[in-house]
Amino acid sequence: MHRIKLNDKMTFPDILDLNSFIDEDDQMPSLENTETGEMNHTAHNNQEETNDEADKLNKAASMVATNTKNKREQENRGPYVYELFSIMIHSGSAAGGHYYAYIKSFTDGLWYCFNDQHVTRITYDDIRKTYGGGVSGYRGCYSSAYSSSTNAYMLMYRQVDPKRNKTFVSVQDFPEHLLKLMEEMKQVEETEKKQREVEKNTCKIKLFGLHPETNKLLDAKLEVHKDKTLVEATEMAHKLLEFEDTVPVTQCRLVKYDEYNDALEKSYEGEEQTLMGELLGGVKSQYLFDLFLETRKEDEEFQVYKYGGVTLRVSVIDLKEEYISNPITIRAYLTMSVKELKNTISTKTGLPLESMRVVLEKYYNDLRLLAAPSKTLQAENFAKSNKVYVECNDGADALLSFPQSKLHKILDRHANTIRLFVTLPPLQPNSKTISPNNVDNQENAIEKSLGNLQIDQKDCKNHDNATNSIGSGITTTETQGQSDNEIASYREATKINDAELNSLLSKDKNKDTEICDSKTSEETSNKQESETNNDASLTKTNSEKRDNDDKEKDDSCPEKEFKEDWDNEINSTNAEDEESSSLNCENKKQWYFKTGECVEPSTESRVIDVQVDKRITLKAFKNCLEPLVGVSSQNFKIYRVYANNQEFEIVRLTDTLQSHSDEGKISVKLGRALKKGECRVKVFLLSPNEAEPCKFLFDWILAKGQTVRSSKIEIQVELKRSSDLDIPLNRLRLRKKSWKNPAAVYVDTQVYDEDIPIFSNWELFVEILQEPEKVESSGQLVLFVRRWLPSQFKLEPFQEVILDDCTVVELRKQIGVISGISTDCIDFAKGRGAFPSEISLLEMQTDLEWNPHVTTLNSWPLYITDDGAVIYYRDSKEELIDLTEEQKKEIRKKENARLNRTGHKIIYSPRKERALKIYTDIPSSP
Repeated sequence: MHRIKLNDKMTFPDILDLNSFIDEDDQMPSLENTETGEMNHTAHNNQEETNDEADKLNKAASMVATNTKNKREQENRGPYVYELFSIMIHSGSAAGGHYYAYIKSFTDGLWYCFNDQHVTRITYDDIRKTYGGGVSGYRGCYSSAYSSSTNAYMLMYRQVDPKRNKTFVSVQDFPEHLLKLMEEMKQVEETEKKQREVEKNTCKIKLFGLHPETNKLLDAKLEVHKDKTLVEATEMAHKLLEFEDTVPVTQCRLVKYDEYNDALEKSYEGEEQTLMGELLGGVKSQYLFDLFLETRKEDEEFQVYKYGGVTLRVSVIDLKEEYISNPITIRAYLTMSVKELKNTISTKTGLPLESMRVVLEKYYNDLRLLAAPSKTLQAENFAKSNKVYVECNDGADALLSFPQSKLHKILDRHANTIRLFVTLPPLQPNSKTISPNNVDNQENAIEKSLGNLQIDQKDCKNHDNATNSIGSGITTTETQGQSDNEIASYREATKINDAELNSLLSKDKNKDTEICDSKTSEETSNKQESETNNDASLTKTNSEKRDNDDKEKDDSCPEKEFKEDWDNEINSTNAEDEESSSLNCENKKQWYFKTGECVEPSTESRVIDVQVDKRITLKAFKNCLEPLVGVSSQNFKIYRVYANNQEFEIVRLTDTLQSHSDEGKISVKLGRALKKGECRVKVFLLSPNEAEPCKFLFDWILAKGQTVRSSKIEIQVELKRSSDLDIPLNRLRLRKKSWKNPAAVYVDTQVYDEDIPIFSNWELFVEILQEPEKVESSGQLVLFVRRWLPSQFKLEPFQEVILDDCTVVELRKQIGVISGISTDCIDFAKGRGAFPSEISLLEMQTDLEWNPHVTTLNSWPLYITDDGAVIYYRDSKEELIDLTEEQKKEIRKKENARLNRTGHKIIYSPRKERALKIYTDIPSSP
């Protein structure tokens, strides 16, 4: 359909006289009821009465504003004279537009435009523009749908009659409470008007500053009146950034700042009393620069910044302590030589000039030693803002080439180090003390794990041997290799109490650690084989297969992250070998790892401040955390915590921490980490006839190549342990969970990843059967059926039917077997919505589509292609009982109570609208 908006010219009068369209016999109305304003029309042919009516018309016309456009009213005769007082206008096209109105005031006789919250005075020329007929361009076949015009859409007239025409109530006639309310509204309006005036004269500009103590970059929005001076603006910025308790305002100044390049552009010496409006170039909605609140020490002086200079963030390095100071700001110019730059730095920092080494970091990890004294900063490719590092303590290190020097090593580490807050799992009370003979060895392991040492392959071996027991008074629990969830419940964990942990952290607070995550493939193979034997039982074939995989490859197998699909995981042998090779190379590297204080030292939550090289792999990071967690790295999991406190497990051992931001959060949880080809799955209990049909049980781990039967054996043991459910294996069923709906039934012989696709964040149902499993093939269709009894107005519990083929004949046959109803008398309908397909009993007969005309179940409108669909059925010979209104109310009451218990209650929240304030541009009359 093609819509167009007509724009033909259509004029309309200001006064509409309809007397000529009405017979003379019907022209004379009598005004009998003046109080109600109702008028009874009667026929009069008397000329005298006509003259009387003309007099009434003249009186009515005198009540209307006597502007020149309405003089014609006095020339009209008869009762049927109407005056235009409102015009509804549409501006736009047939595809869209805007509505507003022109309304005439009966007080002053003038016209006003009411356009949303704006009210403005208009003239008759504006009204004539709404006639239409203007040139709107080419009028092609489809152009009219998009051609815009402004047209009168609806006209409103009122009859000119002094008895019926009303005028507005004057202010003097308002009730007292309205006069008081109007006065309050005027005061509020005056306040808002003054505020708007202040807003018009307020400069709003971004403000930045480095906190003098934490050295963190702070930002805020500085709102300062244009008539405030620079000194007053500095005081406001000092208070806004909350510098009062750290540095006095006399040691602060505002300078021009370029946020994009992180460069200080200009200082305002001698302009302290200049008004901010003049300094910033007036009041603007957006400025091309920002302001920076710079601070200085008491004995320092501010450097003068001029246009054309470069900003240097200079940090001093202490090679002996391996410490890098917070940066200080120095101004330089591109025409300066490296030698002159060193002189400037020496003057600012007091460092000796003779042994000074200056390193420029232009980009990330792009470190360049400035060794040519005569070269200019422009020749060294200095930008508007630069990071510069200075060292002048170690003469021996200066003899080495820069890439091989300790200075380069410290800078490389500094550029790649991030700070993380790691939440450790709570400690467990049930433990027993380690033998005192092992205390010395354990303390040595701690020193090697957390001290400022570089550990070689031999040290790493000692470190791995010591991870299961740490320190004097540190406790362990006995290993009971049962199921994965027993490991998750800390039965294979070595524990550290709070006192030992705090002692450990305070002892090594100021020591840096470089951990070598090195393990030979033989050690890893033996350890992995031992842990595999302690896992929950699998079938013999699968256990041997997984053990052989562990012997051939390191335990650092590729694992997928939370958002990746397991079907896309590396599945070729070459890819696995390549990843295993990369891990072997990784084991020979050394990574920086340093622990700080325990932020929240409690048994419920232990948060550790950790500084670590972000290039470290997950495998190496877990090995570094082993002494703090108290268990082997295979027995705890790492989760990344996002800003909204959502946690996602990091499972790929070869991934680094490159994507983690500084001061990010990590959560450590006990439980066996995933191995190659494994997937974590959430297990739910399916109980169709219970009030809560879907109930979460526990998390579990399934492996590629594992059969359904072997996973059922493992889950059977866990059900007995965690829920005290002793279920025979032939009455235990696993099936796919698709959102809330039960789906495909898994057969014992099916293999995960071959017959059943598995992926991350997977969910499945455990269903406890009333009799031994009857499903023998994945080609069978398993449906839930429920009988509707119209004569009793109730539903029977869910039952299950197993179909060998997807036909209506087979469905009716199986329903007849369980119900005893003749197949010719079976009516059926598919349930709607998520399982269990709830529907009101009062709507069973009318809302469901009974007996669809199909022969197969996978045809429209049924579309049943997978297990778990809900089918309602009834006996066609059974008559529907007639319910009274009271019985219907009782059924609704019971259904609402049941829905309330299950949390499906719908709550409506009325929306509160704010009042619309209308401002006119017309000055109020004196």
